[in-house]
Amino acid sequence: MLEMTASLAWPESWGDLDSAKQLQAKFTRLATGDEGSARFVIKQQIEIIKTMREFFRHYFASVEAVDGATAASVEALSPPR
Repeated sequence: MLEMTASLAWPESWGDLDSAKQLQAKFTRLATGDEGSARFVIKQQIEIIKTMREFFRHYFASVEAVDGATAASVEALSPPR
């Protein structure tokens, strides 16, 4: 998806008028420019998703460990069968 932002503005299809060149430059900047562009926002979202994935990986590992410890404690407190 990130690579697709380059195709959001086609430089050769805008014509020779100054206004067309300005409009083309604006759309290119909105697609692939710095802060505020589609490319920038997609990169931010990718980083957010990576951070969330790492957080949940640690969270579920922690929950599993606590669940195992709780199960062991309950088993130890249970009367023999």
